[in-house]
Amino acid sequence: MAKIKENRFGSVNAGALDRGCLLCMQGKKVVIVATGMCPMRCYFCPIGEGLRGKDIVKANERVARRMRDIVTEAEEMRAQGAGITGGEPLLVVKRVCGIIRMLKKRFGKKFHVHLYTEGSLANEKNVKMLEKSGLDEIRFQLLKNKKGFGRILPALRTKMQVTVEVPAIPTRAKERELREMIDFMKKNGVKFLNLNEFEFSDSNFGEMLRLGFRQEHEFTYAVKGSREAALRLMRYARPEIKVHFCPTFIKSGLQLRERLRRRALAIRKPFERVNADGFIEKATVEVVPPAWAKKILKKFRGKKKFLFYNRKKNRIETTEPLAEKIAEEFGLRAFRLVEYPCFDPWDFEKEPLE
Repeated sequence: MAKIKENRFGSVNAGALDRGCLLCMQGKKVVIVATGMCPMRCYFCPIGEGLRGKDIVKANERVARRMRDIVTEAEEMRAQGAGITGGEPLLVVKRVCGIIRMLKKRFGKKFHVHLYTEGSLANEKNVKMLEKSGLDEIRFQLLKNKKGFGRILPALRTKMQVTVEVPAIPTRAKERELREMIDFMKKNGVKFLNLNEFEFSDSNFGEMLRLGFRQEHEFTYAVKGSREAALRLMRYARPEIKVHFCPTFIKSGLQLRERLRRRALAIRKPFERVNADGFIEKATVEVVPPAWAKKILKKFRGKKKFLFYNRKKNRIETTEPLAEKIAEEFGLRAFRLVEYPCFDPWDFEKEPLE
């Protein structure tokens, strides 16, 4: 029997890691929000207010105004897979199937796609559509609702991998429910369980505090007692079920950092550096109107590949030595910049160059 042990990523697993989890922790999956709409009202839902209840499609931080935007984002981060979430993706199941087919056509059958659902809409028709579109794995948040645990059964009759992914909520009642869920999984041959560390988010903080949950410590969003509850549940699930416990720092730290780093390395300009956090480092000269930019680029045309005029932000982006030289010659200000490398990049840190 596989031991419960901490792996090289810092999460805990018993049994082989699921491929979807492995790619995710390596930052190799593009995160697709199929819609912000959802029929459920889970008090712990972490979805941001900008998405909650809205029919918006996003790929990582990029709003996908066309379906092609999803492919572009996946290309720009050199993705090897995708995780489709929401809201509730099955509210727009035809859209989701179209996204899956599009990704498989562009990147091939080995491009791993998994989908998260609460499961109330995972009927025979919908799961067959998902299977036919090429979905590799469907993950159920199998906390009890009016339809019970049985809502997972239609998916078990397909060839897709079926995984249960739930937060490890550290209350006696919820832990008892999760043990019942595990019993159901064993009885019906469900082999994969992913336990997420229960966490606060900006959108659920007030409600979570009101219900009596507390932070593990002041520098984390992790809920006190969740890790211990998860380890108890892991021991209860073994050996029949492979289990993975995913701490909050995996999503907010490792996975995000690695995803940003992949994107930054793929899109960086010749003069830009990628730091350990996956952010882009460079220098800027500001503020540069278009007419001045034309003069600067003409004067330094021998250094063309080390210069970029950012029209949106009215600045020249370049190396530190060139920034200092341009600033001195044209009476402008130069800065050292750390940039967040998403679709619409923003300045994370900026300080004047002496």
